[in-house]
Amino acid sequence: MSTLYSLADELRRIGDALEDSGGELTPELEAALNATEGAFEAKVEACIALAAEKERDAEGAQSEGKRLEALSKSRFGAAERLRLYVKAQMEAAGRLKVETPLFKVAVQNASRPSIRWTWDMEALPEAFVKVIPATSRLDSDAALKAYKAGTLPEGFEVATSTFLRVR
Repeated sequence: MSTLYSLADELRRIGDALEDSGGELTPELEAALNATEGAFEAKVEACIALAAEKERDAEGAQSEGKRLEALSKSRFGAAERLRLYVKAQMEAAGRLKVETPLFKVAVQNASRPSIRWTWDMEALPEAFVKVIPATSRLDSDAALKAYKAGTLPEGFEVATSTFLRVR
């Protein structure tokens, strides 16, 4: 007959294998559980204790995941704010290109302006209506074409933008 320590060790090995299998109790693992020796009550107690430990470990991992997700969002946000700061400083200084030993940085015009209709949708000229079943919206491709041709009617707002290019 095995000792309580050897039972706990064997159950821990089975628990680790269960975790490695993605939590799936395979027929092999079930057979290993059935093959463990020990008093029934001790076996039940050890299994439940191991389950509680795995649950605490999972809760800890979940908390760490949330912490890492928040850290990731914060770091991505910081990177974006730094790029926006550099872009604003370059524009303010009138230096739209800067070359350093590590980077070539340039403020460039976006390839496509943002165009939006500022009046009531009912007043949108028919040539610029894109009909989608049960809804109508601005056909931005038609608006861009008219903008480029210089024939965009009154009621549109055109905004061009820049972006920071780092190579």
